[in-house]
Amino acid sequence: MPFYQITNQAGSLDAAQRAEIAAGITDIHLDLAGGLRQFVNVVFQEYPAGLGFNGGTQGAPVLIGGSIRAGREQAVKTAMMEAISALVIRVGHVSPKDLTVSIADVKASNAMEGGHILPEPGEEAAWLAKVGPLLGLTN
Repeated sequence: MPFYQITNQAGSLDAAQRAEIAAGITDIHLDLAGGLRQFVNVVFQEYPAGLGFNGGTQGAPVLIGGSIRAGREQAVKTAMMEAISALVIRVGHVSPKDLTVSIADVKASNAMEGGHILPEPGEEAAWLAKVGPLLGLTN
């Protein structure tokens, strides 16, 4: 369920940078929030040069919006945003002034994977035991 959407100017990140950022966000999520690797989704969307603005002035903002299951402490979400910011600044050579990272909470009961309502944080093992075989998943 975790879904991270990265919006950036076309051509500002090459394939290797995108792959490193996606792997890094996945690792950050798992290290700090837990969950199952196969459920961490990272999608890049590009906009054409000239269509990005910072403060009303043409620029090249990089926007990262994450949706995660509700229930994590704010300290965990803050650590995730800090780590994701540092990763994207380092790998993507993005100026901190051009980067926005946000994380939104989604109730587990408002999300599904493979047609099954997600478990609350901490209930993954029981959910995986029940649903995992149906979806071909292992921990």
